[in-house]
Amino acid sequence: MKSAQLALFATLSLSASFAPRVALASPDDLLVETEILLAELDASSAERKQEWAEWADEDAAQAEAEVLAADTEAARAAAKSRAQALRAEAESARAEAEAARAEAEASRAGLESTLDVEDYVAAQVSSDQDADAGSSEADSGPREVYYFSFGVSPGISPHHRGFHGNVRFDIEFGGGFRAAHRRLAWTLGPSVQLIPYFGRSAPGYAADLVSTATFGPVYLRTGIGAGGGLPTRNQLRPFWHGIGGVAGVGLEFGRNVTFRVGVDYDLRASFRGDIRHTFFLAFRVVCCKKLGE
Repeated sequence: MKSAQLALFATLSLSASFAPRVALASPDDLLVETEILLAELDASSAERKQEWAEWADEDAAQAEAEVLAADTEAARAAAKSRAQALRAEAESARAEAEAARAEAEASRAGLESTLDVEDYVAAQVSSDQDADAGSSEADSGPREVYYFSFGVSPGISPHHRGFHGNVRFDIEFGGGFRAAHRRLAWTLGPSVQLIPYFGRSAPGYAADLVSTATFGPVYLRTGIGAGGGLPTRNQLRPFWHGIGGVAGVGLEFGRNVTFRVGVDYDLRASFRGDIRHTFFLAFRVVCCKKLGE
């Protein structure tokens, strides 16, 4: 297509420039003019060839770009394939890590279950030890305690011909202090007693201020007060009034609610000089010793 265009252009140029000169010029002049036109045609052809070279360069550059693009696409495809392979390896490693984590969690759960049982047993042992020796620094000082107790105590009042049988019902309440050790305490409170005697309908009675000290499972009990309706010597009647007190010792069982078993000795003296001794087998329930904590 380009060669045809150049040939047409050369023919038209030659015709246009040569036609008016044919009639006016001589043969030599026409020859010169022809040579000039041929030289101009050669120059024009050279320019067209230069343009063709430039077009060829452009085509070559485009081809090279396409080649480079093809190489880039191939590299991109290879990189993509490599990335997919690496991603597959990463997914496999992640799956293995998840499996290992699941196994570790199962193992940890088993260990925690075992530790829970051990902790429970240790807590129980610690609780028992704390009940005897104290559980914290905050419990190092004395604490206030309050209590209420009820007791039933069968007893005998001996005399020179035998004894008088009776049963003592007592109610006691008060407060005190508990030391660092939970089983070491001291309390003080009033005790009101009702003492029915076998063989008569009218009961005896007494009221004492009682102090109790607890040393581990052992307790000591002392009190002082007054009583009335007591028998005289070997006779249940007449009644008389007297002053005196009580002393006792025994064992204590339990924690917040405790049970006491012991013996009490009760001594009363009348204003006329008569003395009445009574021995009791004491059973007592003590409640709420930790109320003040």
